[in-house]
Amino acid sequence: MAACLAVVPPAAAGAQQINGLAAWTIGSAASTYDDQSYQNSAFSQHYILGFDTPLIDGRLAKISTEGAFRTNAISSGAKRAQQEGDQRDIGYKIGAALFSERSFPLTVQVTKGVIDESGQYPSSSAIRGGLALAAGEIPPTFQTESQSMNAMWQLNAGQLPRVNLSYVTGRAETAGSGYHGAQRHQDVHVGVLKETARMRHSMQYERNAIDNLVLSAYNQRTKNLDYEFGALLTTRSRLSVHAGRRNMFSLFDQPSQIVDPAAGVYTLPSRGDISTQYAITSVSFDPSSRLSIDATGSLDRQEAVPAAVGARLVITSARLDVGGGLSVNASGTYGDRRQIIGDRAIKVTTRGGQTGATFRTGPRWLEGQLSYLRGMGSNRTPDDVSGETSMWSGLATVSSTIGWFTISAGRERSRAQDQILDFGNAEVLRDRASLQVQPGRLTLTGNWEDAVIERGRASTLATLWQRTGSASASYRLTRSATLTANAGAFTNIGSSGTDTTLFWGGTIDAEPVPALRLSAWVRHDEATATLVSLDQRGLAWLALAEYQIRDFTLGAEYRNTLQDLTSRPQDTRFEGRQMLIRISRKLYVPL
Repeated sequence: MAACLAVVPPAAAGAQQINGLAAWTIGSAASTYDDQSYQNSAFSQHYILGFDTPLIDGRLAKISTEGAFRTNAISSGAKRAQQEGDQRDIGYKIGAALFSERSFPLTVQVTKGVIDESGQYPSSSAIRGGLALAAGEIPPTFQTESQSMNAMWQLNAGQLPRVNLSYVTGRAETAGSGYHGAQRHQDVHVGVLKETARMRHSMQYERNAIDNLVLSAYNQRTKNLDYEFGALLTTRSRLSVHAGRRNMFSLFDQPSQIVDPAAGVYTLPSRGDISTQYAITSVSFDPSSRLSIDATGSLDRQEAVPAAVGARLVITSARLDVGGGLSVNASGTYGDRRQIIGDRAIKVTTRGGQTGATFRTGPRWLEGQLSYLRGMGSNRTPDDVSGETSMWSGLATVSSTIGWFTISAGRERSRAQDQILDFGNAEVLRDRASLQVQPGRLTLTGNWEDAVIERGRASTLATLWQRTGSASASYRLTRSATLTANAGAFTNIGSSGTDTTLFWGGTIDAEPVPALRLSAWVRHDEATATLVSLDQRGLAWLALAEYQIRDFTLGAEYRNTLQDLTSRPQDTRFEGRQMLIRISRKLYVPL
């Protein structure tokens, strides 16, 4: 059972304004874990005082400041072994918006907070959760200090390029009685765009970094630089250039020095490093409305452990619309490909050609499409070892729309064979179907797909069978009441095992009277993973009612969660219930 009273501010309406929040919460919950029962009760206070004001003139700068103070007290645990925990949080926030009505606005915000909490208080952050205490040790008092800064600048001035710059950085550090952990993150984004009637330049740069300094348990780096150029050479010809580089490094480890040897912790793969470089240049020419000709040069390389692939290719293609729904196409390829698997590197000179046709026909109530593509070529290594390549692909689709009924289905199949390069061998078989029915207030949708994907050969052969299906139904009871249901299944079958997920659920949302809102949802999940021998089943539902009287809002909420977890050698079961009652009032003071 819980009760809450709050004073909260709406959006600022005047030039200067004092914002405030005062909230008191009393909560109670019960849960059962296997055969052990637990009860939780909590009381919290939360106060915020803020001030918004222009600096000299609102068009020059707007300043916002905010101070916050919060305390939480919780009693939790088994009925006969209750533990008392407490938390105290104090912090502030300072923000500024400069030149908000000009073509070069700048916004900056800085926040800082300090949290003191007893060892019996549940972990309030991922940092503290990563600190492993010795078995039997009394949890110490922890202090967590966090700070962040984010800034964003834009330029949108006439003929100058449009520029977007953003920078976000943050750090959190937890310490207590000899234990120490920290996390930090940094995100940088730069975007530049220049457009004219005949030309377009676009550049994007992103850098993301996450460091978890709880004895280096998790670190990640991502860099992405992408450039695009497009130009209209004549009324019938175009030029495009697309180039970039992506790098990602990750470390996911659990150092042995913080792991209890008796805990039997599963050891995760340690690290990964992936790099991709690419450059594509294309020139297209349309001599007539039925004929188009393209020439493309591409360079790409992907590196990872333990394999890498790369290619330098020139491709020319042509497409002719014969008429009557029939079009034909042809292309030729020349260049070199490279493949590295472990310590074995192979480079080949490749040449080949492809021809194909596409046929579309039928009225709107029954449309169909058939496509077929066939190609052949050869690869030759520097020491004169040669091998043939071949590929073919086919696609058949059909769709029908009659009134409020729409259905579509299709099959796609392709195969590529290479006598020298392992990763030049691939086969894909994909079937799909979709349905939409919308008679009056009822809407029904369904999607299904079945795909078998193979790549490589011999020791590099990998096979994946994916099956997905989902359906939803929505019925509008009245103008302000809607009932929705959904269900689905996902299955992945591969060399690493079989993963299956089944789900169903539903929601209802209604406003019987203008001031009263009623809603509820339910969700059921079943998941299995054969590789780790893990089965999970869950059922959760929520009911919510809200009633608004002028500036006051009354709310009631009930949650129920049931979860069964089956893993070798132990099965666990969890059931939890929570009741919440809220009372709030909006208030602000313009000056």
